[in-house]
Amino acid sequence: MNERQPISRGFVVVLGLLTALVAFALDVSLPAIPQMVTDLGTTMSAGQQVVGLFMAGMAVGQVPFGLVSDRIGRLPVLYFGVVLFTLAGFVTAVSNDISVLLAARFVQGIGSSAGMVLARAMVRDVSSGTEAARLMSVMVMVFTTAPMLAPMFGSLLVSVMGWRLPFAATAVAGLWSWLRVEGAIFADVVEYLERTRAFVRGEELVDAQQIRAAGVTLIHAPALWLADRLGVPEGPWVFAYAAVVHLAI
Repeated sequence: MNERQPISRGFVVVLGLLTALVAFALDVSLPAIPQMVTDLGTTMSAGQQVVGLFMAGMAVGQVPFGLVSDRIGRLPVLYFGVVLFTLAGFVTAVSNDISVLLAARFVQGIGSSAGMVLARAMVRDVSSGTEAARLMSVMVMVFTTAPMLAPMFGSLLVSVMGWRLPFAATAVAGLWSWLRVEGAIFADVVEYLERTRAFVRGEELVDAQQIRAAGVTLIHAPALWLADRLGVPEGPWVFAYAAVVHLAI
């Protein structure tokens, strides 16, 4: 039997945030429905399907994501689901047709099921018994905050910027979750290296500080490349990019 590896509390909180995406995406959109119906010239019954189709997509995606993740691994499937959730959220925010919006909500529901299913699966992969129960309790604690806060947050967004902003907020939440997963993984790797002080690859001994420096380089390199491709000044662009990524990490 393979020895189970320890998992940090911070990463469990991130997994809890992934499960909370479902409740957040459902509840934050509720205050936007009346204004959305008026703006798109549709009926209230059609508008309310943003909830039903999201839940339908969530139900459809759970089994395939679980089976595929058993085959190819948890993280690739988790990343795919979060990206799908994020892109669909942007589509719902810019849609001018109720049919397109509802289709995007269905797809977004499929994407949300990845975080809900795989977060729990990852806890079971790395723990069992009392430890698994403790980690799951942390996830549930994080999850239960979303239904309490999301409706109030959605009402605030609607009052400030209109019905599209809550849907855009779901996309931003998906992007932020992806960055948090990346940051948590990177932090766990650096913590492990600092605890063991070094690791061996072939005949080379690589110090933990070198790994941290390499990680910082990998974070900033895409910003420099994009600045060159877009023809924008490197200073402000790199600063903004790095601020967002480091905040997520």
